[in-house]
Amino acid sequence: QFVDLVGMNFFSSFVISYSLIRIYPKFKKRFFLVFSALSVFSVLMLIVLEKFNIAPQIVFFIIYLIIIFLELHAGKVTITLKDYRFFVASLFFIAFVQTFTQIDLKRFWCNQNNLVLHGHVFWHLLCATALYFFYRHMLLMKKLKSVDD
Repeated sequence: QFVDLVGMNFFSSFVISYSLIRIYPKFKKRFFLVFSALSVFSVLMLIVLEKFNIAPQIVFFIIYLIIIFLELHAGKVTITLKDYRFFVASLFFIAFVQTFTQIDLKRFWCNQNNLVLHGHVFWHLLCATALYFFYRHMLLMKKLKSVDD
């Protein structure tokens, strides 16, 4: 599970960094630095959460709210808010991912003893679908020249 959480951290760090360079173009040259700092901070946060027995799923829910706010703000800054169909699709799948994640706090979906209802596979499929739509969102934003100005 730790590897899954680190992957979610990397995804979150990338999306936050991407949104920041759209809001503040001066961060573009420091993208890797911002991404690296957020990634290290996220992994350290996971370790601290584990020490205090706090479910990381709740923190990811808050991180996703931050991502939504930043990306919508980036859309207002770059005047491309009408072109957010892929971002909305990504959010739709992330909402399902969050549902699976929150239910998994009780180990209902990801119970390895239940061979019929093993939701971890669905979790990965939904994450992959959300990533695909976010990738399409990034391509559209690049096409609209909101990132590469």
